[in-house]
Amino acid sequence: MRLYGTVQRRFGVVLPSGTIDQDFTIGRFVAAVREALQRAAPPLVTEMTTTDGPLIVLVSPGGGELDRYRWLVPPLADRFHVVGVREPGHYGTEARPRTMAGVSRACLDGLRQAGFHAPVAVVGECSGGVLAHQLACDFALQGRRPELAVLLDTPVPGRFDPQAEPEQLASLVRRRGRNAVALAKMQAQWNWHRVRHEPAPVALAHSMTLRNNARRVREARPSFFDGHLLYVQAVDDHGEAVTSGSPDYWRGRARSAIVVTASGTHVGTESFLSQSNAGVTADAIARELEPLLEADTR
Repeated sequence: MRLYGTVQRRFGVVLPSGTIDQDFTIGRFVAAVREALQRAAPPLVTEMTTTDGPLIVLVSPGGGELDRYRWLVPPLADRFHVVGVREPGHYGTEARPRTMAGVSRACLDGLRQAGFHAPVAVVGECSGGVLAHQLACDFALQGRRPELAVLLDTPVPGRFDPQAEPEQLASLVRRRGRNAVALAKMQAQWNWHRVRHEPAPVALAHSMTLRNNARRVREARPSFFDGHLLYVQAVDDHGEAVTSGSPDYWRGRARSAIVVTASGTHVGTESFLSQSNAGVTADAIARELEPLLEADTR
């Protein structure tokens, strides 16, 4: 019973009662834990709305999960069929690709197996924006180019290093004073709480996925997307960018591009994708796709 309880606390899964029996071996026990983890993991592709409309694909940001989009989806729900693709390999139930191109191929395979073939838009936040751009290019190579690639506060490949943030933090402190210090402390406390109190595989998966995505973005060499790109830049109360993302860089990686700003921080309860701020981004996406929606109604 102690062993069952330890597995539940450490791995967040409940083993069948007959797992430990007279034929118990360590090998069978490890296999049972792996099977339980696989059953508990969410699917690679999740339908986030049921609307019979044009398909929008959301790809996971750096943490590997889709919760960052929870307030972005509702404003789109009555017009678009929205699906989300989590990080392949995030829960250890698929191979973990080494490169951004490999992640894109795994996402393409997952979408094809789930029956989703031709999105009108591919959307990604932070490092997920680099993946969204890659996925849009890969769809185009298959003759199914999306109408729109949407990059949400996305960094510049080759220059992204989440460990090298002191200069950004110093700039934030100059603009916001003590509030920036409090925000940084709160974020650090939250990350520590997550590692200490969540089931170990969930916390470790989050940490490993963040680290892998940081490396993938540093090593990424985006190709040219022969389509339209929407870049959403998070800005503070003074209209200044809150991250080191560069819309100008991404303008040069698409046939045409438009940049809009959205108030809020990059992460946290007041982020540009929070409940009070996400509507700006949703409206911008819908506005860029409006000609397509109008054509469908004719």
